[in-house]
Amino acid sequence: MRQTLYATESVVLPAPALYVREAARVFDATGQLADAGIQKQLENVLAAFAQWIELIGTGYRR
Repeated sequence: MRQTLYATESVVLPAPALYVREAARVFDATGQLADAGIQKQLENVLAAFAQWIELIGTGYRR
């Protein structure tokens, strides 16, 4: 998907990325994220995304 967005000149968060293998194993029976390592990685991605949104909001252009 990232390549498609780049091809359309969309502004894409360059990093970090989060890939979850065997996602069914990282959630508990109620659907809550139960893997502490994945939780930390997700927090890092969301923090980077928040910073990215602020940058884009300032009129960033390629």
